[in-house]
Order: sequence, then structure tokens, then C-alpha cells
Amino acid sequence: MFRQVIAYRWAEGVTDDDKVAFAAALDGLRAIPELTSLRFASDARHFDGNFDMVAVMDFPDFPAARRYVAHDLHQAYIRTFASTMIGERVVVQHDWALGAVAGVRRVTLPVADVARSSDWYARAFGFTAQSAPSDPAEVTMHHLGASITLVLRADPVRAAALAGFGVVAFSASTVADLDALVAHLDAEGIAHGAQVSSSSGVTVDVADPDGLVVQVTTLLAS
Repeated sequence: MFRQVIAYRWAEGVTDDDKVAFAAALDGLRAIPELTSLRFASDARHFDGNFDMVAVMDFPDFPAARRYVAHDLHQAYIRTFASTMIGERVVVQHDWALGAVAGVRRVTLPVADVARSSDWYARAFGFTAQSAPSDPAEVTMHHLGASITLVLRADPVRAAALAGFGVVAFSASTVADLDALVAHLDAEGIAHGAQVSSSSGVTVDVADPDGLVVQVTTLLAS
């Protein structure tokens, strides 16, 4: 895998509306197939002198990154946004996970009703369908903030067999983030278990429409 980390500093005169448009254009680069993962965010402003935004991009290898750079969509982004809105940037590139597993590509879950489950995962955790499904028996969903791809496949027999079984675990950064997620589930009318504390973190179990258990656990115990 090849990773590129870019820190941006805005050019003088860039407005808040410009920043929104820039972020939308940056997000649109996900359509380039060589870009396998993209995360970006504005600086948290904990220290003076920090750059204004950072983007972390992953590619299968360096040649893939070169093809990404030459892609028409990326070139249009450079002309319209990056070249006019970025005053300064710092780039760090490195190879990682060479000859080893590089991460989780996707999680596939059996469900009885694809439409029902896709609506539930959208409401519960903010997943969105990547595109209109070409096969009504399967839908691919993505969580942009967490870079998780979730495939829901129609298979009522397996879904019933897995009811009550923990099939996947998501992470919440802190207990406060988990509290916010639980409040969101309550607002959506989505049932969940009690929060359980252990030496490794705080966890809550949520059963999807087929009874498959999705666990959400914090990265820290407190």
C-alpha cells in the first residue's frame, strides 16, 4: 500500500463557502478507482500555527498514485480548486503493509430484506449506498467518516441462523462519542443494550432487523 498525507494551508481571501466547495470537490475524488481510501478534516485548532486541513489518501501502490494524479477528475480538481485555494501544502508519502494484510476491505452480512436492512444501517450508523444496486439481492454501503464498506446480501436462511451472534464490531473514539451514538439510536427509535464497561473499553450491543448483533466499543476505557 502507498499512503499520501497532505497538510493544506488556505490562500489569502478564501471564504467559508470556498472551503465547503473545496471539501466537496476533494470528496468527489473518491470516484477515481485508484484511490482506495480517503479521509480529510479541518484542523482542530488546539495549537497556533497548525495547517488548516489534512487529507490522508491510500493507493494500492505508487504507480496507482501516479495514475490518480493524471486522472481527468483529479486534474480538474487541481485547476478549479487546489491551485486557487491552497496557499501552502506539505506532503508526506510512504509505503506500508508491504507483503502483508493491509486492512479490512469490506464486511458482508446476510439479511432477509436488503431494503429494510440498508435503511436500518443508514439510520443507525450513517452508512450510505454507494450507488443504486444493480442486483436487488445485494447492496454495497459505505461509511465515509470511518472508511468502512458494508455489503448486505439477501440470504434469509443464514441471517436467521446468525440471529443473536456478534457479526461485526465498530469503534467509537471515546465514551462521549459512544454516548452521542446511543442518544442518536434512541432518537431513531432503535433498540440497543446497556453500556458495559471493561478494562478495554465501554461497549454497547445493537441488534439489526435480523437480530445480528453489531457491537460498538470505545478505544479507551474512560
